[in-house]
Parts: sequence; structure tokens; C-alpha cells
Amino acid sequence: MVKVKPFRALRYDSEKTKGLTAVLAPPYDVITAEQQEALYEASPYNMVRLELGKEFDSDNDQDNRYTRATADFQKWIDSGIFKQEEQDAVYVIRQKFSYNGVEQARIAVTAVMEFPEDGSLTDSVYPHENTLSGPKADRTKLLQAIPANLSPIFCVYPDKGATVQKRLEKVVQGVPSETADLGDQTVEMWVVTDKEFIEVFQSQLSDTGVLIADGHHRFSVAHANRAQYGGVMASFVSMEDSGLVVWPIHRVIDLEGQVNWDDVKQFCDLQEVPDLDVALQWLKSQQGIGHLAVSDGKKVYQAVLKESIWSSLTKESELTELDVSLLRDVILPGIEATQTTYIADPHRALRIVQSGEAKLVWYIRSVALQHVFDLAKKGLVMAPKTTYFYPKMISGIAINAFK
Repeated sequence: MVKVKPFRALRYDSEKTKGLTAVLAPPYDVITAEQQEALYEASPYNMVRLELGKEFDSDNDQDNRYTRATADFQKWIDSGIFKQEEQDAVYVIRQKFSYNGVEQARIAVTAVMEFPEDGSLTDSVYPHENTLSGPKADRTKLLQAIPANLSPIFCVYPDKGATVQKRLEKVVQGVPSETADLGDQTVEMWVVTDKEFIEVFQSQLSDTGVLIADGHHRFSVAHANRAQYGGVMASFVSMEDSGLVVWPIHRVIDLEGQVNWDDVKQFCDLQEVPDLDVALQWLKSQQGIGHLAVSDGKKVYQAVLKESIWSSLTKESELTELDVSLLRDVILPGIEATQTTYIADPHRALRIVQSGEAKLVWYIRSVALQHVFDLAKKGLVMAPKTTYFYPKMISGIAINAFK
């Protein structure tokens, strides 16, 4: 059973910040160094200063990005940059974006997901990716520095008959409380206090489980600290929402020495293609097991796992059939996480290899949303960075402060 409740969010005073466009930010884990610098320049109150502050050579135990985040957070409260909602509400957020040249929109409801004291919520909240110790340690330090959820966990839920989705589509016909532009998307937010809507939403989630689409590390940290904080802010999207887009995340590999194609050919049959777009189109059209693409920045190949390799594998679970599992466990065994960069944009991944910053990029196919949900519900957890739900939820629209 998933229990959610409205809350009195801390929100930017858009009059003092001259709108929200300059103060919102993507989630911390997708912000590049260049984006971080641009967000710092955008506003002295940009959320990046709290979520992913700059690090300096002079940092020490008394002055570092966490202590600076603590100071800024309190300063922004004291000066009225943040103001608290006057009554409990849920926050309906619509993100408008372009995908494959088509204008789309996705609607989420942001609320607080409560943690029972016995931790039993894990029986109805399904993570689908493994977590890494480094990001969890970082988010734990930030939670200690700022006792608040600065950005929401992203969850999706079954919505038979689109019961909630239909109501949401009526909500967004009204005038939004806030509007902002972030990169290539427009973000709109409605503050909803209507008890009937909230009760329908609560009832829907109480009858079903939810999949963590994004925010596994933040959820893990929040759950570990449930005795102190009791819940976590989450944005929930109906699986009936036509704007729910799932991308694969590709693997950029930094190897020592030159690429040994003979090693790759032990596991895969390779066929060179003219360019990356041809390979990506081929990937989308493939059914069955073990279809990937690979490039060293000079040539691009379609790669198909050899039947003899597949036949020799021990099929411990359905996870074995996923391209990402075959790549990690069969084709690239022993490759350390420190040698891998995860990139959702396929062309950006190729440019990194072409620049000489890495040696190979492996491309995988996206996993269908329903398949991700079904695997996670069975307790089967995929490799880190298997899926990329686009667009990411935005940091800074609403903050769940614990005091």
C-alpha cells in the first residue's frame, strides 16, 4: 500500500526571483560542469547551489559545498526567497517538450510518500536499478546539511481506465500558478487543494504499487533515514500518460591501450554500417536477445550476440535477456564503474569517443515501460543507469522541508 499526503511546500517567491526560469535546475545527476557554471550564472538563487554546489581546492571540513548549501538555504528562507504554502496541497506539474519532432506533454502530481515505521513500503515501491555507494554517500551528506527534499523522486503508477490521468487533464486546463522555461521545455505548475481530487489520487495509489523511474539513490537515502524524516517527496506520473517517454542509457567506455576488436568478435557478430543513425534505426527495429551497436569513433557496427554464447549462458532470471545485462556480464566483464560514463544522448556519446576522451561507446535498446514495471514488481533489479525517463523532473518547483 502506497500512502501519500499533501504538504505545505517551500516555494520560490517568483516576484523576488523575477520568475522561475533562472532558478530551476535539472536533477543533480545529469548536470554537466558546463551546465553547472551556466546555472550559477543564471541567478544567485539557482537551485544548483543547493543540489550540486561547486567544489574548490580550498574546501575543508568547515567550508565545503555542503556547508555552503546549508548557509544558502537558511539565508534564502530568512530573506523570503522561499515562502511556505499557506495550506496543504499537492502540486500538479506539466512539462511540455519535443520528442522526435513532435510536441508532447507529461503531467505529474507531487506529494509526500509516507514511510511506515516498519519499512514495509518497500513491498509496494519497486526500484528497478541497482544503486551505487558514491551517490548515496553524497545525498546523505546533503540531507544532513539541508533537512529537506529539494527535488522529487520520480515514480510511475498503473492507472486502469486512466482514472487519475483524465482528472489531471482537466486540472491543466486552468491557469497555472507558475510557468518557467528550462532548456527546451516549458514547465507549468498548479497548486491543488481540492479535497476530492486529492482523495481520488490517494485512493488510486493505495490500491497499487509504484515504480521508481528516477531517484533511486535519493529514495534509498530517504528510506534509510525514515525514522527521522518519515517520508519523501515524490512526483507521480500515470502509466496512461502518452507523454511518458523512456530512453536507453548508452555506455561510454574508457579502456587502456587500443581497442581489440578480436575480443569483441569472440562474443558478437559485427557488421559495419555507414553511420550512427543507421545503427540506431536498426536497433529500434530488432526483436529478440542480444542486439547492440558499438563504435570506436571511426567506424560504427551493428553487434549481435553469437548464438553459441547465448546457448552457453546460465539463465538465472529474466534479467539475463536484457541487452544491458549481456553487455555488463558477458561482453565487458571486469570493466569497472570508474571506466564507464553513462550518456543518454547517442550522438553526444559518439562525440566523446571521437574526441579521444574514451575508446568505445556501446549502444543499447530501450526497455518497454510495462516490462520494466513487471520485472521490478518481481523484485528483479537491473544494472545501474538502464533507463532514462525523459524529461527529468525539475528541481526547485517545490521543496519538502522537514521542519
